[in-house]
Amino acid sequence: MHSMDMIRNYVEKMTLVLELNGMPRTAGRVLSYLLICSPQEQSIHDLIEALGMSKSSISTSTQTLIQLKLIERISLPGERRDYYRIITDVWNMMMVRHLMIAKQLRDIAAEGIKLIDETSFNGHCKQLEEMYQFFDFWEQEMPLLLERWECKKAKAKE
Repeated sequence: MHSMDMIRNYVEKMTLVLELNGMPRTAGRVLSYLLICSPQEQSIHDLIEALGMSKSSISTSTQTLIQLKLIERISLPGERRDYYRIITDVWNMMMVRHLMIAKQLRDIAAEGIKLIDETSFNGHCKQLEEMYQFFDFWEQEMPLLLERWECKKAKAKE
């Protein structure tokens, strides 16, 4: 199999995983390719050529990925084109964002439990209590995991 075919197969496999988890397919293709390409900075023209997608699809996908804070648009010295690349520490930053969401979900679960307790609403608290406990646990454990990850990265650089 030709190396470009192998790359496209890999990109499609990763894209399907990303799509199953809520990412638009075209954005998944761009992100997947940016994870493996060389150089790591790619112009829209580079992405069109590599992925066989239209300029409008690439443009929409890069904007989506920028909004999700997964990639960034940069300029290179002496170049007039914009380039795109994966954000440094993207996975760590993604987990920090998920931690913020976990805090919000924990707080809204606590509010729901309080609402049920303070009103005559005959709602079921068990699911809300489990939600609260889960996200409270997650909020306590995730910073420890992120700290361990940073230590592992630092040791790998030594």
